[in-house]
Amino acid sequence: MKNIKAYVPYLTGIGFAVIFGFSFMFSKIALEYATVLQLIGLRFLVAAVLFEALRLLRIVKFKLKFKDLKILIPIALFQPVLYFLGETYGINYSSSSMAGIVISLIPVTTAIISYFVLKEVLTKLQTVFLALSIVGIGLIGYMTLIDFKLDMMLGFLFLFVAVIAASIYSVLSRKASGEFDAIKITYVMMVFGAIVFNIIGFTHSRIAGYPYFAPFMNLRFDISILYLGAISSIIAYFLMNYTVSKMPATQFSLFANLATVISIIAGAVFLKEQIFIYQIIGSVLIILGVWGVNFFRPANKSKK
Repeated sequence: MKNIKAYVPYLTGIGFAVIFGFSFMFSKIALEYATVLQLIGLRFLVAAVLFEALRLLRIVKFKLKFKDLKILIPIALFQPVLYFLGETYGINYSSSSMAGIVISLIPVTTAIISYFVLKEVLTKLQTVFLALSIVGIGLIGYMTLIDFKLDMMLGFLFLFVAVIAASIYSVLSRKASGEFDAIKITYVMMVFGAIVFNIIGFTHSRIAGYPYFAPFMNLRFDISILYLGAISSIIAYFLMNYTVSKMPATQFSLFANLATVISIIAGAVFLKEQIFIYQIIGSVLIILGVWGVNFFRPANKSKK
């Protein structure tokens, strides 16, 4: 039984990676009918309403105290607020495959931040592979700039903001996981995201003069927002929060590799997106680097 339990975090890690991998594609589809702020706001509105319904029906049970929010709200500020602003604007200005490639840098930045905050030490080999990932992301950024694809470069910068936000979230969530369970963390993330994004989105819609809930009139948007709000938010975030509570932050972020591969395949197959050779080379360097950072991690437990 203990051996089976030991594999559960890896199964939940694969689960959230697969879901997130397809989320880039559904975000790209939804952006055909909604603005960036609309999409994020409506996504988290759906997620918060569904999660609250589960809580009221007592399908999920937890107690949330006011003092808990002092710790959980800063986590929710980085993920989902800052992360999704960066990711969704990044997808809007680039492509789902490009987003998957850049987002795969999360394990590298997580490893760096974890070294300083959680004292999760890096070996010499890990440092070499970490540098390899940095070369990969640098190649993508440089070639995008050389080709002077302004939209792609802007998308690249927004995605990099998402990477930093997700890495800080991984570290903060890892520290909080000893005190809070995955359900409570996920609930606060969904509700806080819904409040912040819908205030911003609805205010913008009033100023710009467009109907905020109009995208719901399109079936393709409805399918996309249900996937993003229910599956990619509630289910995937629960799986992610459970996974990060059971393994080191650097090891947890390994599953971003799988999400990257799926996002590239989904973008190319379903959205017919063009993939450039430098993106392939850069993504291989990133994935190889992330694999090395995780494969050559120290055998001993990280200092707390």
